[in-house]
Amino acid sequence: MECPSDNCPSTDASGQVSGESDKTIKPSRFKSLYRDAAFVRAVERDNESRSTAVDGETSVKSVSRASLSSLRASAPSEESLKQERRSHSTWWENVPETLRCHRRRAEWRDTTDQLRAYYYHLALREQGAVYTFTLNLRPDIEKLARKQPNPLSWLNHRITRELKAGLGRHVEWFAVVEEASGAGLFAGAGFLDRLHLHGEMAVSDNEVERARAGLRRAGGEWEEARQHQTKAVPDPDTGWSSYCVKDFWRKSALLRKFGSHFAFSFGGHVLTVSVRMRKLAQKLYERDCESLPA
Repeated sequence: MECPSDNCPSTDASGQVSGESDKTIKPSRFKSLYRDAAFVRAVERDNESRSTAVDGETSVKSVSRASLSSLRASAPSEESLKQERRSHSTWWENVPETLRCHRRRAEWRDTTDQLRAYYYHLALREQGAVYTFTLNLRPDIEKLARKQPNPLSWLNHRITRELKAGLGRHVEWFAVVEEASGAGLFAGAGFLDRLHLHGEMAVSDNEVERARAGLRRAGGEWEEARQHQTKAVPDPDTGWSSYCVKDFWRKSALLRKFGSHFAFSFGGHVLTVSVRMRKLAQKLYERDCESLPA
């Protein structure tokens, strides 16, 4: 059942509703990027092998996994699958393989934000048409966001409200917040610590321009060059979700502890998603856990 359109909350990557806390969740639970990268590599290999088998048959009812169906929907041929993710390199390909064998699958609550963004992408693809989006903020809106203990949660509410107002329905989406690549370390050289968002939204071709207008309102519409404030591209592959999380290493608690210039200068979460998409993403992940050989 979909969240009520009048009040559909979003969650951060841990599954908490944005702006709320859950004292039962232990922030110190073990998470491993190496384990998650190995798992996604296995999922991708399995998808490719299954898609090859499907191409040679007229009907294969046994191949019904949600993650595979989402890939087939956008890339039905073997050649197209080979081109999948070519727009951006992927984090799981860049994480080196280790000799350690992770025999147990991680529970969803113990997965990294990188893996979750991968499954948020797959969950959105299950909804139909999907567009990427990039949103730049007006300076006064960014200043207000930075004053919040959790800037992304604050921006989440603004975006959810404006998308609903513009499209007349609740829009499923996920997003990450990051600073410009020159933040912190090169700030003295003239770079700005500019907050901006990357994400995906489930909107049709007929809705995308209204969705972009809603994003501009949420980010504080620029008076000039409005066309450059937001960007939307159709049919993203898994490489886009990987691009979104490229700077997640900068949220490291260790970097913050030692006052590193590489650490993000803002607090709170870096990944957010609607409740319905989080639940679907978890379901897809758990289905893959069960179907892949141990």
